[in-house]
Amino acid sequence: MAGIFGKIRTLVLGNVNDILDAAIDLNSTAAIKQHIRDLEEARDSLGGEVAVASGRVASLAQQIATFKAKMETTTGNIQLIMGDGDESNDNLAEPLMASLIGLEKQMADRVTEQKTAADTEAALKQAHGRVAEKHREMLERVRALEQMERSTRAKEKAAGALKSAGRLANMDAGASVDNVEQRMRDNSAVADAKLKQALGDLGDSVDVSVVAVEAKMRIAAMRQKMGVAKG
Repeated sequence: MAGIFGKIRTLVLGNVNDILDAAIDLNSTAAIKQHIRDLEEARDSLGGEVAVASGRVASLAQQIATFKAKMETTTGNIQLIMGDGDESNDNLAEPLMASLIGLEKQMADRVTEQKTAADTEAALKQAHGRVAEKHREMLERVRALEQMERSTRAKEKAAGALKSAGRLANMDAGASVDNVEQRMRDNSAVADAKLKQALGDLGDSVDVSVVAVEAKMRIAAMRQKMGVAKG
């Protein structure tokens, strides 16, 4: 079992190092996102391996404690037989001693296995932390790139709008303004002329009316003077 845990640690940590040392184009959002997915997969896999290793360490600790208790009980029984003052039953202690030797060997194996499992657990936890940190770093990197891309698109859009506005502003603006002003001047002159003409016509009609009234008044006065009856 110790050999199996050693192989698992070597295999898993080797894959982790490959992922952490992979050459990534840090200026490519797509490449970084793919690397983030690889890191997430490795992180989750490591999390599972850490849980297995931790469980194995706890299980081995419990087994070691059980072996210790059995060894203590067996040792106590051997001492009881050997110390009862009756040598005729000392032979009963031999199988107990053989059992004790077997328990010692099994416990020694569990202790060795537990050390390997604990080393594996520690290595996997460290690798898990490295992958999690790299994952966080890559997330920050891709967010920065996405922000730069958004900023670049906004600048390009603004530049396009300014360029279009510049083209409109430079389309013979002076000539256009001059034409409008001249047209307004011409229209104003025409309006002035029409107003003057209207006022002139009104003045002429007023003068004619005044003359006609005055003529009538004079004729009436002349008739009266001449004693000529009207009609």
